[in-house]
Amino acid sequence: MSTETTYKKVKELLQERGFKFSSNDENSNIFITFNTSNSKPVSILIGVEMSGRIIHFYSRINDKVAKDKYFKLLLEENYKYKFVNWSIDDQLQMICSVNLFNYENDLAKQDIVAILELIVSSHVRINDGIALID
Repeated sequence: MSTETTYKKVKELLQERGFKFSSNDENSNIFITFNTSNSKPVSILIGVEMSGRIIHFYSRINDKVAKDKYFKLLLEENYKYKFVNWSIDDQLQMICSVNLFNYENDLAKQDIVAILELIVSSHVRINDGIALID
């Protein structure tokens, strides 16, 4: 499945569930707002790329100074779920790779929205951790 096809499928599934998108989103970027449990909506730009059995979600870090702080929190977050792996690339993109076919948790059978909400809650925990450090 190509990146463009994956993007269109994810976007279609999310639109069916009532998620809103920015009008100027690019071909592989989805800008959506989630309502979190603490009543603070979280907006996140997510890039989508499919490779083999793994779907990658990209989120941008705007501050190079934050990279080391984020990296520590990403490592902590990676221990929470065996099928989720956070990393930071050279372009300061925070990448969440989700193995959809992890033998313990077959995410391919789950609702795509539930998977994205899991990623966003993980992202929120990371950002909350940054707020505590500062």
